[in-house]
Amino acid sequence: MELQFTLTPEHTQLRVQAALNREMHKRDEVLARLQGPVARVQERILLPLLLIIFVIAGLLVITSPEQAIPPGKTIPLALSGIAFILFWWFGAGPLRRYLRTRFAPKQDGNAQLRTFEQRLLEAKLRTTLKASEGTYYLRFDDEGFTLNRAKGAEDTLAWHEIVRFTETADFYGVAGAKQDRLGKAYCIPRHSDAMDTQQYQQGLAQFLSHIPDVAK
Repeated sequence: MELQFTLTPEHTQLRVQAALNREMHKRDEVLARLQGPVARVQERILLPLLLIIFVIAGLLVITSPEQAIPPGKTIPLALSGIAFILFWWFGAGPLRRYLRTRFAPKQDGNAQLRTFEQRLLEAKLRTTLKASEGTYYLRFDDEGFTLNRAKGAEDTLAWHEIVRFTETADFYGVAGAKQDRLGKAYCIPRHSDAMDTQQYQQGLAQFLSHIPDVAK
């Protein structure tokens, strides 16, 4: 049996928007997972690191031959050390909160970066998907299906080779192992203006009946 359909600029816009939403959602999920560990690392490492730096600096001053401590300065130095310890003990919390605020990602900067990434991704997707616009012929039998573009390449896939099947409000997606590894799929519109509506829907139902359950 043969089905005919056309991928139009309107279809391209729908596909671009759907793919863009998926990719930006993945991007947001990755950043959300990273923010927690990064914040914990900052809290666990930054403050102890500052403390170590201060302690090392003090030890260098005390042990430096050029900086011998006069006897009369011992008590003030000890008091300074105690004052530093008290400051650190009571000031670590406010300092941690300040550092957390200081190094937290800026919302405006994040929004601008996200918008920039979204525009780049949208342009890339539009260029790729626009190239697939045109008229297609879908032929299938009990063995598998063949999809070819008018005056274009021909792709064949056996039913048992299908590993992924997806559906949206506008399209069905069918992919073999090779396409699935690349994140691609054969795109088949739910509706076609290239042939009689009833014939297309009947033929499409027959096509879908061959899709293996393991791919769904």
